[in-house]
Amino acid sequence: MKYKLSQELQSHFESLLRRMGKNSLSLLQKTKTIVSYSGGQDSTLVLFFYEYLHKEYNCPSPYVFHFNHGIRNNEEEETKMETFIQTRFSDFLFVKKKFLNLLPS
Repeated sequence: MKYKLSQELQSHFESLLRRMGKNSLSLLQKTKTIVSYSGGQDSTLVLFFYEYLHKEYNCPSPYVFHFNHGIRNNEEEETKMETFIQTRFSDFLFVKKKFLNLLPS
């Protein structure tokens, strides 16, 4: 999918950058970030923000990290998330980890 954000969302991101302060952008341009991704709306918005930073300000693309707690079977949901990341955010590295219960039963 081609990079495209609404003007309203871009305006919100610029407002956020202003509120973060002048030094924040230069720090973001030097720092590789890990973004925890659950597949929900909040973490998806964070990905859009990092996409904006990457495309507009040449910030490094983040590592997108998803942790499966093993509480429920959500392999299908994880596959959809991975496909979404690889399609929309092809510059981002998606990392999945699964909780391993090492305690005796």
